[in-house]
Amino acid sequence: MKNKRIDKAFLDKGASSIHEDEIRIALENAEKLDEKVKKSSSLRRYLKELTLLISLVKDYWKGNYRSIEYKAIATVVFTLLYVLSTVDLIPDVIPGMGLLDDATVIAFCLKIVKTELEKYKSWKLA
Repeated sequence: MKNKRIDKAFLDKGASSIHEDEIRIALENAEKLDEKVKKSSSLRRYLKELTLLISLVKDYWKGNYRSIEYKAIATVVFTLLYVLSTVDLIPDVIPGMGLLDDATVIAFCLKIVKTELEKYKSWKLA
């Protein structure tokens, strides 16, 4: 089995498979994501950023904010769906380790969409 690494290429590949239906699914499950993050010390530190990412996707979905490349939205959606999934590189049920890959994916996503997120925050405050 090929060793899978979480890096920009991993997120790019995942984002390339995101379609409109996955955007809807991510938004429909935003509450579950929020619950998962609040229960995990590994993920809780990203609560503020994940809330902003969900808000960005909601505004994009509703057509309120479209000043963003689709690739960036797809990266965010892939990240949200990855964190929601219990079947990923390190299964969530493994104590102490299961959510580390989720945290790593979030960190890479935030790095990749940093500029877009800053523009969105400015738009949101205007």
